[in-house]
Amino acid sequence: MANSFYNQEKILFLPITMKKLIMKKFFALFFVSLCVLSCGQNKKAYISGTFAGITDDTVYLQLVTTQGVSMVDSSQISKKGEFKFTVKMPAPIPTFYNIIYKQNIIPLLVAPKDHININSVCDIALNYEVEGSEDSKKLKQFYSSFYSGAEKLDSLSYAYNSLPSAKNYDPQRNQLLQDYAQEFIRLKREQIEFIVKNASSMASLYALYHKFPSGQPLFNIANDITYYKMIYDSLSPKYAESRHIAVLEDDINAYYRVQELSEQLDAQADNMLGYPDIEMQDMYGKTHKLSSLNGKVILLDFWISSLDASKASNAELKEIYSEFAKKGFEIYQVSLDTEKAEWITSVQNQKLPWISVCDFDGTQSIAVLHYNIQKIPANIIIDKNGNVVGRDIFGSKLRAKIAELTSK
Repeated sequence: MANSFYNQEKILFLPITMKKLIMKKFFALFFVSLCVLSCGQNKKAYISGTFAGITDDTVYLQLVTTQGVSMVDSSQISKKGEFKFTVKMPAPIPTFYNIIYKQNIIPLLVAPKDHININSVCDIALNYEVEGSEDSKKLKQFYSSFYSGAEKLDSLSYAYNSLPSAKNYDPQRNQLLQDYAQEFIRLKREQIEFIVKNASSMASLYALYHKFPSGQPLFNIANDITYYKMIYDSLSPKYAESRHIAVLEDDINAYYRVQELSEQLDAQADNMLGYPDIEMQDMYGKTHKLSSLNGKVILLDFWISSLDASKASNAELKEIYSEFAKKGFEIYQVSLDTEKAEWITSVQNQKLPWISVCDFDGTQSIAVLHYNIQKIPANIIIDKNGNVVGRDIFGSKLRAKIAELTSK
């Protein structure tokens, strides 16, 4: 204690500027500590609730991610039907959770610092109220509406399947089919309205990907790409770090790749060439069509700049190219790189003299899909008449084949 008092006494008799400096440091440390504590609190959320009439049982908290669901906590329901969770948030953005009691599910969209309260009686999954989270209220709105419609569809389906197969029941079957179609359309329109109205909330993403108990989705990207795009455009600026948004973006990009491939295949139907045509850009942004090389012997080559096997193959190709380029031989080389800088650096360092192109879609490149490329390196040989005459030929056998074709 003497030492402590002595130290305090010393501070009192320090020059005024030195005392200010010490006090500034003290308050700086205090505010840093306060910030650390408050930041820790910001990473937490609180969920409490009451299930009327239920006591001495267990309720579970389930985390919902793009990889699936996992139980993260449990809470014993008190004699008053009360339960509570303290949630350590995995990210500083709204996160999907489920409250699970037996077969009942209550979906929640939880943000850091939320204090969410749930109250339910009787049918827990549908007859509940939620406070403290506007996003979770929106989930409740969707969930109640969706499952009300799903129950009607299930009832109509059951009635249809229960009818005898006799022909005189055809009128009832037709009526049930019409009723089912009308209810499905009504439910779809209702959920479209929900998505449009709540496009800026992650609740819209939940609605977009939600499925019927049978596993059938209400929305699918082939018919509903407009809504997928609308939600992505609304949510990605706010929640760019969300894995859910990344998956949505991947699904949209995959859809457009399939559409592009489909369009190209349709164009190929009228194409008199003996091979699928492709059109890609070189490092300078200049577009090269494979068909522009018609009349030459073409080696369509696939590679990845980081693979040693590709580098070794390029060394052999440079010798073949040097020997036969003036005899009507050309190489159209497609890179499956995804990083532009790495690809350009490799092309320049290796001083590749032929047409080198890349679309940076990697193994999802249109060229890969067209030619069913399964491994790297790979190549396709096309003769002067546009016929595919060889595949995956390397080394001395490739040189001999090129020599044969250029001599004709």
